[in-house]
Formats: sequence, C-alpha cells, structure tokens
Amino acid sequence: MIVAAFVVVAGLLGMLTAILTSLQERRREMAILRSVRAHPLHVFVLFVLEAGFVAGAGVVVGSVATYAVLSLARPLLAVRLGILLDLGAPSASEFTLFGAVLAAAFVIGLVPAWRAYRSSLADGLTIRV
Repeated sequence: MIVAAFVVVAGLLGMLTAILTSLQERRREMAILRSVRAHPLHVFVLFVLEAGFVAGAGVVVGSVATYAVLSLARPLLAVRLGILLDLGAPSASEFTLFGAVLAAAFVIGLVPAWRAYRSSLADGLTIRV
C-alpha cells in the first residue's frame, strides 16, 4: 500500500509538471479566451477540470488494465505457482481510494489554475523572443 501511495504521488507530481509546462505554452490561448470576455475564474475552472479529467482517465485506464492483466495471468499463476486469484468487482475501499486520487488531482490542479488565474491579458499577447 505504501508503494502504491508513492506511485500515486509520483504520478500526481508528474501531472503537475506537465500542466505547468503546458501552461507556459498556452499563454496565448488563455489570452485569447480572456480577450473574448472569459472571466479569469473560467480559466481557473478549466485548469482544475483538466487535472481532474487526466486523473480520472488514469484511474479508469489503470483499473481496466489491471483487471485485464490479472484475468489473463490468472490461469498461468494457478498452474505454475499455485496462486489462486479471486477477481471480483472493486470493493468500497477501492472506490474510496479512487475518490482520494481524484480529490488529490483536483487539489494539485489548483496550482496551475492559480497561476493561469493571475496571468494578465497583456502577458499572453506579448511576443517573447
């Protein structure tokens, strides 16, 4: 469980890094949104939702991949190692962990969202060389 927690933390930090990097590249995009009267709060919410969507997709793809690999490896593990796996639907505690990962992603998403919220319209429209 501790190793899984470290994997989740590393994944969330990687997502934070990727969104912060893309924030710099999307300056112009945000400035255009702001120039057509999008409120800074709108841009803030877009970044938080992006972080939540990325984490949600990761939870779904990771869960499906885990169950697929376990169901394929189940006969091999039973014959070669004598390990019997009982694959059932995710339990309530697993859904709680999924929710905790999503909540952490929304919290992590606040960092780039705040930076985007604070950026000015002129900052995005100036050309940097």
